[in-house]
Amino acid sequence: MANKIVYLYDPRTNISTPTTYKEIEAITGMSLSSLPSYKSKGIKLKGIDCYITDENVTAQKRKVWYEKETYPDEAWKTIKGSDGQFLISSYGRVKRVYKTTKKFLLPFRKKGQGNLLIKVRFNNRYGTYKVGHLVATHFIRGLKPGEAVVRKNGIITDDYVANLRICSKQELGRMTAYKAKSKEVVLLDPETNEVINEFRSAREAGRKTNFSYQAITDRCNKVYPYKNNEFVFMWSEDYERLMSG
Repeated sequence: MANKIVYLYDPRTNISTPTTYKEIEAITGMSLSSLPSYKSKGIKLKGIDCYITDENVTAQKRKVWYEKETYPDEAWKTIKGSDGQFLISSYGRVKRVYKTTKKFLLPFRKKGQGNLLIKVRFNNRYGTYKVGHLVATHFIRGLKPGEAVVRKNGIITDDYVANLRICSKQELGRMTAYKAKSKEVVLLDPETNEVINEFRSAREAGRKTNFSYQAITDRCNKVYPYKNNEFVFMWSEDYERLMSG
């Protein structure tokens, strides 16, 4: 049971993360024997405010948990250009407005990564929008061309208005470039996935392998499509997750 794959569902973000009972025990300090009952009864774990679920937990169940969350001083505004059909909160939650009721919409992410997204009508156009951008637009100010939204605490799914800051894309580029420089990189054998070399940063990897810095980061960020028998660069943290999974 200890190593059985289960999922931690975060009702604040609608994100499910694979884990094991053993890992949950280590995170929470709770006894291993008590954890299955939290899963079967649908009780939220204290301390980390998440639920233990199976992979196939229904959208209906997730929606019930998502709607039960309460936030201090949560404010709501009508999304601009939505004909009054959608509301956005200062915490990034969204509601669809019907004639007699309002219903929460669940955010999502593409391929389980990146910003929280939501499908709404905004500026007279229905589409998929970044939740953080909607919060910033309605509770801070509208974004100008060439601007981006960053999170002060570095958590990309934390779209609370007090955690958001508007900056230029040039500034964002400098910030992400700095992070990329400081992230460790590994070079893998394409056939065996064995580590051939390790580097303290993408800059160092570029200098020592005759690749450009941009080429290294593109490969680590999976922007570049690898060809057969080509050496593979990967962020060390991604490699560690791959090996532990």
